[in-house]
Amino acid sequence: MRSLIQTIDYVGAMSVRAHDVVEVVDSVNEMDSVNAMDAAGSVGSPILEHVQSVTAVYDYGQFYLYTNLLDEVDYSEVVDDAIASGKISQEGPLLVVLSPHQNNFEMPLRVERWSARPLDDLDDWQEAFTASIDVDSFGLWYESATTIQNLRLDVPPGRYVVRIVGRGFVSRGWPGSTKPGDEWRFQLWPRSGSLQEPERLKAWNE
Repeated sequence: MRSLIQTIDYVGAMSVRAHDVVEVVDSVNEMDSVNAMDAAGSVGSPILEHVQSVTAVYDYGQFYLYTNLLDEVDYSEVVDDAIASGKISQEGPLLVVLSPHQNNFEMPLRVERWSARPLDDLDDWQEAFTASIDVDSFGLWYESATTIQNLRLDVPPGRYVVRIVGRGFVSRGWPGSTKPGDEWRFQLWPRSGSLQEPERLKAWNE
């Protein structure tokens, strides 16, 4: 198993150490799940089962979600496809997402795991995508170009739909700072059907 940044070569890039920026600050325990069930109001309503809040890093306007990557996955081709389409691309266990900002070295990231599809709150976000991902025993990982942040997300093995949303954008490309203030959220819930094609749900208009 190789890290993505060992495979995709970005010349002259700045590296950021994962242990300098990653901090798990919150998680939902059993009592929180009970409270979430009460708030849902009925049996069968979506229950927020777990929350992980971290400070993540991305560069070159892109970040990756992946599980056990295989050598036959052409990492650079998936990145090129995302750039060409201007949105999101996937090949097997690798999902590539583009951000309007070139970088954010202190990006708040919230990862939510739900019992079923949560309510739609896209009006509160500027960028939104959806995709499917199957997580194996290797786990689900977050990474970006030029960084050495291999961030493991608190997601157990399973078949999931993932909704990815972001907000707080100030400009496309260089945002004027390495800490421009955008934030992202990943919501995952169980998937019973086949894999769905990655899709953009909402695009930010500068």
